[in-house]
Amino acid sequence: MFVGDEIGALIDLFNKRDVSLFHSCQLQDFQSYLRLGGIPSRQLLSDCGLPFTEFETDCLDRENGVWDKAFLNLQDFGAIFANGKMGVPTVYGPITFAMSPEVLGTAADVAICLRSAGISGFQRDNESLQTIEDVDRL
Repeated sequence: MFVGDEIGALIDLFNKRDVSLFHSCQLQDFQSYLRLGGIPSRQLLSDCGLPFTEFETDCLDRENGVWDKAFLNLQDFGAIFANGKMGVPTVYGPITFAMSPEVLGTAADVAICLRSAGISGFQRDNESLQTIEDVDRL
């Protein structure tokens, strides 16, 4: 997991490699995001009583301790389908945000994980890549 100055190094690496970060959602989620002024965790949406799309993994997200985290991806999952490759449209929704790595600058910590946080027994601390070199090998 990356904290403090390590997040800055991660941002530098992503900028050097011209990496964008992605987040997809449904219309009702987008409307809630607008009310909050950003991409929140699902816990914040719930705590604020704002509507959001339920996922099959919601129960596991709570159990795995990631309900209070905002999720970004290193790849636009919808682009795989849009480009005629083996894939399906993103299950998270048709609205996709593409962001520069600088959005990570205010994060308390960043976990780059190779497996879904929505699997049984996921442990964010153990699943996260630990070094910039690990991320650079992706």
